[in-house]
Amino acid sequence: MKKLLVAASSLAIFGAVGVFASSAPASSPTGNGGTTTVACVVDNGVELPSSEPLEGSESASVTVTPTKLWPPNGKMHTIGLSMAFSDDESDTASLTVLSITSNQGTSADWSGVGNTASGPADGSTISTSVQLRAARDGTNLAGRTYSITLQCGEAGTPPQAVNTVTVQVTVPHDQGNNAS
Repeated sequence: MKKLLVAASSLAIFGAVGVFASSAPASSPTGNGGTTTVACVVDNGVELPSSEPLEGSESASVTVTPTKLWPPNGKMHTIGLSMAFSDDESDTASLTVLSITSNQGTSADWSGVGNTASGPADGSTISTSVQLRAARDGTNLAGRTYSITLQCGEAGTPPQAVNTVTVQVTVPHDQGNNAS
């Protein structure tokens, strides 16, 4: 399993697994907004030591909406996590929230670790969500950043093709030049 880190507007790649990220700008200066889509190859089709024959690549496209919470009024907001998974076999796809962390606050500011969605790996979309609090420390100009680590891929008998990605949702300090 390779680990990929993807932020709303930047990306880092670890290992030989392909990934891309695209972001849509915030929808409004007075509300939640932004979307990030992360695509990762969870199986490059190369045969591993197993009895399973060589197969085509399998990839998942994970979308996170919104990626920015505003205003920082302390309210909990639902963050939608959806995944489209394509496989050349009749597998089941799964999307699981492994962890949520933040540079500010405590675990009382989020919920949803362990949430899982599953469905056919035929390109259909499966969805789950988490709850994040729109709050931040007013003295920290960087604002609050939540990191949501997801496991996406094939659910089924081994060998499972899975990968881990981390996406970020921010609560900016303000709507001016210091916004994330």
